[in-house]
Amino acid sequence: MGRFGTTNIVLVVMLLSMSVLSGMTHTQAGRLYPPDGCKAGFVWRQAYPGDRTCVTYDQRSRAANDNRQAPNRINYADRSNGPKACIPGYVWREAYAGDIVCVTPEQRARVKYDNEHANERRRVAAGG
Repeated sequence: MGRFGTTNIVLVVMLLSMSVLSGMTHTQAGRLYPPDGCKAGFVWRQAYPGDRTCVTYDQRSRAANDNRQAPNRINYADRSNGPKACIPGYVWREAYAGDIVCVTPEQRARVKYDNEHANERRRVAAGG
């Protein structure tokens, strides 16, 4: 294949693709999601694997931070609610049945609100 091998061409294509994608707006990048993705201004929450609840960018960041902070919010001395009781001031998030990541009561209310409004924030696939 001449001076440039197949590997080099693949690398060049990957680098060009990355430079194009990095310059996209959130709206343009949103078009890369499957047709049943989120409407403009919303993204998948990703609070747990497979979480496709459409939320604001801020709420997706909040979910990621809550997941990172989860070990610091467990009350290891209090087993009254099982092995994952929250420290005072925190409650289980309940983004899905069995979600016991500890968050503030206000954040749990927001998660409940986001779950209730998830369908109206989704883009409907063509023909769907």
